[in-house]
Amino acid sequence: MTTPTGTIKASDIRNEFGASGENNSVRLGAYRVSWYAGEYSQLPLDAGVPQGTSAISFGQLRNKKLNVVVDISGNAETRVNMRSKYDANSGVTVVGGFVSKPANPSGKRILVSVNKTIGSDSGSINNVALRTGTWGTSATLEVLLGSSAKVLGAGGKGGDFTATAYITYAEDEYGNVYENGTDVSYDAGAGSPGSSAFGIDYPCSIINYGTIQNGFGGGGAGGFRAR
Repeated sequence: MTTPTGTIKASDIRNEFGASGENNSVRLGAYRVSWYAGEYSQLPLDAGVPQGTSAISFGQLRNKKLNVVVDISGNAETRVNMRSKYDANSGVTVVGGFVSKPANPSGKRILVSVNKTIGSDSGSINNVALRTGTWGTSATLEVLLGSSAKVLGAGGKGGDFTATAYITYAEDEYGNVYENGTDVSYDAGAGSPGSSAFGIDYPCSIINYGTIQNGFGGGGAGGFRAR
């Protein structure tokens, strides 16, 4: 829950961000953080909260919410759901570190940092590479794609070739070789659809320094690779 917009008490700050002092106390100076997580750097406790040695007051913590970073980096993956990463506590960092990750992210500010290749698979446009997932009510979601982020939809499979041909030597899309004047024919078959790169299930802002590329649908015929 966001801290109050009006009168604010130490307990309001503690309930949102956790205790920053001994014996469950609130020490305002400790909330002046500069946090690093994923592709994010020098994050404040929340936007507008002072950092470093700047003066800080109770009033500057009005209408603020807990910030949580989900870092999606490392080895390539396929079909990633941001909310599933959060639930699995995979790459999750709570800015400030005064409280554990909330089981329910409603009312929090979620910052998702992506900096790796994420692919998909064909067969349906809904088989997206990267999906936001849903985040309850009143959460704020931001997605930052770093310079090494590649969010790639999958291309659809080509359909079968429909023809009868007298050939000398050919190889079909399945690796079968035909030669010595073989008559070859295929039944007609449609190509399968490609998939999208990004699935947005929840309102979000996107900061993109990487690549987002949708897949293309498969053609109606596969054909032969003649030699």
